[in-house]
Amino acid sequence: MIGCRTLSQAKNGSDGHGRHVTIEPKRYCRTRLVWIAIGLAAAGGCSTYIGTTSTSFLGQVRNSTDPNIRYAAYAKLAVPGIYEDQAHKAEAVSTLIAKYQEGKEPVAIRAVIIRGLGALGDPRGRAVVIKAANDPEAVIRVEAVERSARSGSPKMPPFSPGS
Repeated sequence: MIGCRTLSQAKNGSDGHGRHVTIEPKRYCRTRLVWIAIGLAAAGGCSTYIGTTSTSFLGQVRNSTDPNIRYAAYAKLAVPGIYEDQAHKAEAVSTLIAKYQEGKEPVAIRAVIIRGLGALGDPRGRAVVIKAANDPEAVIRVEAVERSARSGSPKMPPFSPGS
């Protein structure tokens, strides 16, 4: 494990390559335990796994405190083919609309929500995308205009720069 010697080798004073070393067994064990603890902490606490289904993505959107995890989950919800049925898709659209209208998400996440609503093609989401074309944040306006153009939405509000 990362250049560590077995305890018996440490007691015998060999590094496994015929070179003489002096290492105390207690120090060896303590060092090894530190590396194991660091490995376990990194594996357990830094996981970015968010699931593979729309239900798991919605769970991350609703419960995760990490904005990076939520961003990834919102982006995954923008893929129309992940939904098992129309009920799951309708639930996702409702959640995306509610989260956008709350306005508590960071700008990048709100932009990806607009992208998702536009990609899913639900009439309720399309109405929110059209309204987002006048959002104060430029990145959200751009995303809304792009999604509206791709969906063939006939009614775009008048564009008012700087509003």
